[in-house]
Amino acid sequence: MADDIYAKPHMSKKVRYKRNVQEDKGEWEEREVEIYESTDAIRDDHADNQSHGAGPDTERRPPAVQRKTFRAAAVCLAVLCFLMMTGIILLSVYFTLLQTRYDQLSNNYTQLQDEVKQLKDRTEDTLLQTRYDQLRNNNTQLQDEVKQLKDRTEATLLQTRYDQLSNNNTQLQDEVKQLKNRTEVTLLQTRYDQLSNNYTQLQDEVKQLKDRIEVLKVCHDGWTRFGCSCYFKSKEKKDWGDSRDDSEKRGADLVVIDNKEEQKFVSELSNGGESWIGLRYDGKEWRWVDGSPLTETFWGPGLPRYGRNQPRNWSWYPVACCDQQGKWTQSYHSDYKTWICEKKII
Repeated sequence: MADDIYAKPHMSKKVRYKRNVQEDKGEWEEREVEIYESTDAIRDDHADNQSHGAGPDTERRPPAVQRKTFRAAAVCLAVLCFLMMTGIILLSVYFTLLQTRYDQLSNNYTQLQDEVKQLKDRTEDTLLQTRYDQLRNNNTQLQDEVKQLKDRTEATLLQTRYDQLSNNNTQLQDEVKQLKNRTEVTLLQTRYDQLSNNYTQLQDEVKQLKDRIEVLKVCHDGWTRFGCSCYFKSKEKKDWGDSRDDSEKRGADLVVIDNKEEQKFVSELSNGGESWIGLRYDGKEWRWVDGSPLTETFWGPGLPRYGRNQPRNWSWYPVACCDQQGKWTQSYHSDYKTWICEKKII
């Protein structure tokens, strides 16, 4: 066996030697140690041993130097892989933080742009809303003033208020023109057109009021003035239909009573008797001759006697006013009574 071992290696590549070691038991054991010059020699020698079919007792293990070299290389490789993985993870985390920060900055920039745009829009809208509110308030004031004009009868006062309205309208036109020059807004143009139309209507109403005042400053002879109407009390008696025809010929109609003051005036004008007024039953309900419904009634006790569910032949029953207490009484339209006409002058 020793001859085979020494015959195989080449001295130029590796050196073999053996020695006897004495252990505590006093027995000698023969061991072999090989010294290689390169790793190629180690592989070749290890391959030869396996090709000869050496058993477990004859199989040679790599030298200790070879195992340490492999172990050191493996440790270095593992450390290098660990450092590379750590660097990759750190770079990934850092990139994620940078991306998150970039997204936050991008969102903040977008929000700032939106806020700046909203501020610009609010500034323009605030100016427009302020001018619009002023125009609306002026229009409300105009309507209130014209309503007050309707309740007055002096032509001079009407002319003065009309001039004021005209001046206010001129100012409104100037203000709207300035607004149109600053901001071309469709809504303001629409509101201006509405105000212009309202003003035109107000002018027409004022003109009509002035014409009425000029023509009807006082009631004609035989007529009595109360509020904004003239009243005529007949001396003769007719049925309800003829009484209304006579009122229409006089440019009036049978009286329509709207409030307590007018009811009191009509009762006094009737002079304690009964006179026809412009109230009739149309088969369904009681209505005034001008088509308006009853807003306030002054019936006598137990009246009216005819309602919605009465037969059809009862559908034409006028009302007579007034009894001794100034209450409304009910009578057939064919009865003969005096009548009271009303002509509105404003």
